[in-house]
Amino acid sequence: MANQIGSICETLSHVKKCPGCGGNILGSCCAFCGREVTGSQELIAQLNTALTGQVSQEDFPALVNIKDLDIPSVTEYIAANTESFRQHMISGLSNANYEDIIRFLGAENHREVIPNVDSIFPYIARDYFDGKLADLDNDTYLQFIKAYADRIVQNSDMLNSNGKYPTIRFVSSSEMPRDSIHGLCQASNGGSEILLNRDTFLQYREQNPYLNLESVYHELQHAIQNNSFANPDRFDLTGFLIAQDGAIRSENPTYYDENYEILPIEADANFAAYQALHRDLMCCGRELPGVDDELRYYAALRVNPNRNFNGVSTSTDELFEQININPFALKQYPVLNLVYECVNGKVVKKDKERLMEALQSETNPNIAEIYRHALGLEIVKDEAQPDMQYYTQVDNQKPINQSDQQSITSAGVFAQQATAS
Repeated sequence: MANQIGSICETLSHVKKCPGCGGNILGSCCAFCGREVTGSQELIAQLNTALTGQVSQEDFPALVNIKDLDIPSVTEYIAANTESFRQHMISGLSNANYEDIIRFLGAENHREVIPNVDSIFPYIARDYFDGKLADLDNDTYLQFIKAYADRIVQNSDMLNSNGKYPTIRFVSSSEMPRDSIHGLCQASNGGSEILLNRDTFLQYREQNPYLNLESVYHELQHAIQNNSFANPDRFDLTGFLIAQDGAIRSENPTYYDENYEILPIEADANFAAYQALHRDLMCCGRELPGVDDELRYYAALRVNPNRNFNGVSTSTDELFEQININPFALKQYPVLNLVYECVNGKVVKKDKERLMEALQSETNPNIAEIYRHALGLEIVKDEAQPDMQYYTQVDNQKPINQSDQQSITSAGVFAQQATAS
């Protein structure tokens, strides 16, 4: 029966457009011109008969694939069996039934069909951290990483840029600017595109599997940064410093490499990635020792204005005074307009009176922090305060496997770093 249902669904999945007018097929007829599609009615009758018998859980993804055809028997079956299929996926993990599950989780409409499908991910993450996905072939492993990343994207409003979410794809080392780059995030068509190095991801799959998930979170945070520059609701001191660095980097190509380890743009991405990886481990009943110290370290770097410039110690504020910043930077990074303005074609800092007046009238504490920084006043932000929550836990926020607490040292997680931008 399973093979019969799968075969019928496969055939019907290719009959979604009317051969006459190109309209969408609903059931066995075109929704636009009403034309009956030859063969569909017979296939639907066979499927209706099959669904009245014993149906295997393995048929569920195939039925989901033809959900858009609006076949009543399929719609009713999906509605009645979504929870049992979710439980089936969870129980299937113990039998290493990962291939079908990961392919389903990577399907375009899985979230629409099973709204609580996210609760599957902690179970897969648990087994991932335990090394139980080691037998997956490379393509399925990369599908798991991409499904994991796509799930994060779908759960975070901060990754929404005017209705556009980041696209994520794997590429070969030769398609990266440098073959050693593990991942990068770049602006693309009003949104962000994240490229992950297929070759290094497979390399670190064996050497340091935690680095791969950390890299996903790292690059997603860069996408969030891209979305924040022009959104006043997301202005903060870290974003302001990142914008300053971007403007300076445009005038000095070596600036980024010279300051890579201390740049707020990288510290912020590391902070978010470390925090999210720790949350994933906690959700799976594990701990990441030393996480508080690591988060404090990265939090401090996120608001650190000190830089090196051609071998000389300086600060972002001083560099803005010394370098002829292109006025286009004020358009490219709107957050800079809080402190700077263009006068006679030159970017200059607003006078202290105007900045103090702006500070006193500002009600947004994150923007007030920018003004305090510009005025040389003490920064009052709680640097250890978490910024985001990527991960939704299951069972009323209780970690799974609570009785089986395990520890993974931070040295073990990040012992091998790869270049990421």
